[in-house]
Amino acid sequence: MEYEDEVTGDTSTGAITLGRSAFDGCVKLATIENGKRITTAYDSAFSGCTSLTSIDITGLRISGDYVFSGCSNLSEIETDVNTAFGAYMFRNCGKITSFEVKASRIPDGLFSGCSSLESVTFSAQTVYYMGKEAFKNTAIEEIKLPNGTYELGANLFANCTSLGKVTLSENTKITFGATPFDGCTAFETIAIKNGNTSHTVEDGILYN
Repeated sequence: MEYEDEVTGDTSTGAITLGRSAFDGCVKLATIENGKRITTAYDSAFSGCTSLTSIDITGLRISGDYVFSGCSNLSEIETDVNTAFGAYMFRNCGKITSFEVKASRIPDGLFSGCSSLESVTFSAQTVYYMGKEAFKNTAIEEIKLPNGTYELGANLFANCTSLGKVTLSENTKITFGATPFDGCTAFETIAIKNGNTSHTVEDGILYN
């Protein structure tokens, strides 16, 4: 059976759908072959697979929540612009140190509790959703928010005690949910790239 991706047109031999909690708690599962054939993964499909170190989810188009939550050794993740992300997908994946977000939607709690995550970049042309707790309890020190019009979700960067600087891109227009920087004890600077006409900064205060 040959499977054709409806988004990219790429073909492969057989698509894989994983049900809820399919491999939940399989602590000896270390390798997933043909990961790019996984097109659908429902809630907690690989949650708690503590031996899993890498995954290719470039073919994932439907994602439940907590899919890789608690995969404490997962550090290498291959995605593309069409990869679907569910809420709290990588929660408490403590070995992830950096990540390039290619999607336009950052769901709730995506990297919550990723305690080694220091660097996040965004490559989508625009972002339209930045969910609550997406980067809560991470080690991010500095971040450049992507272009787009969106709200910073509640507790977005809560307890990011290393976060010192946030920069708005040229076409970033944001509003604030509840306490997106709660517990960011090192936070000092919010900056704006030249050309941003939606905001100004005066005496460290962001204005619309």
